This record gives sequence, C-alpha cells and structure tokens, in this order.
Amino acid sequence: MVVRPITADDLPGAVALERALVAAQVGQVRTVADLPDDDQVFVERLTRRLDDGGLWWVAEEGGRIVGGVSVQRPGPSLLAHVGSLGIGVHPDVQGRGVGRQLMVAAMQAARAAGVERLELGVRADNPRAIRLYESLGFVTEGVRARFVRLPDGRYVDDHLMVCWLEPRG
Repeated sequence: MVVRPITADDLPGAVALERALVAAQVGQVRTVADLPDDDQVFVERLTRRLDDGGLWWVAEEGGRIVGGVSVQRPGPSLLAHVGSLGIGVHPDVQGRGVGRQLMVAAMQAARAAGVERLELGVRADNPRAIRLYESLGFVTEGVRARFVRLPDGRYVDDHLMVCWLEPRG
C-alpha cells in the first residue's frame, strides 16, 4: 500500500471510496441521499475541492483507492494556524493500519505547511477511530451533545478532538 498526494486521476476512485464509506454508515454524518447520484457530478465537486489547495492524500492498494485524508484550512487570516482534518478508510481494509498511515502523512504535511492546531470531529460511537486519534496525540476538547440524529431517531454525540502540532505560545 502507498500513501501519496491525490491527483486528478484519483478522483473517480475517491468517489467510489466515499460511496463505500457512506453505504457502510460507520462513523458517518452523511447518508446516500447526501451524495450526488451522478458520478461525474461527484467528480466535478471533488475537482473544485482539489483546486481549493487543501492538503489531501490517498492510500492506494492494488490500483484501488482504499483511504483518503484531507486537511482544509479556513479562510480568515487569524485562523491560518488551524487545519480541519477529515479521513475515511474503506470498510474492506479497516483495522490494517491504513488510517494510521494516512494520519501520520497528514500530520507531517500539515506541520510542514504551518498548521499548529489540527482538529477533527468524530462520532462518540466510533471508539476505534477515537483510540487511533488519541494514540497520535489528539485530545477531546469538547462534546457536541446529540449532534448526529440517526435514521432510527437515536442521537449520537460528536467529539471535537484537537492535536497541537507546535507548542502553544
């Protein structure tokens, strides 16, 4: 498996990954209804995101995109030190270290790009992800109670986790 920066050629694979993640509904905040029906429309959306200049990597195995991670930076200059991380690993390869490799790559590149505060949101019912993030230095900074409402009406809290990549000053 190789972790590398994403290219435009990877976007159809990124679409397939997103569809698999949403279908599995583990740790997601989106449903199938939230995704474009047409793959070309989906690729165009991702192309705009790629053109926005965020930091974005994929994990590729056997020519297939099996994971992705991105760090987006907010626009305001007073928040230039902040990065917001999103990650997804294909259900077929979860538990094999793909997420850790993606996280390490993202954290190294974010640090090199001047990100000091790296944050992410994770559902409280995703303990595997929470353990991974904690093992990499993330701490829970806050909890958004009943943030996600599942199709069956149950609520799930969301944890805001943060890792300081540089000393606070």
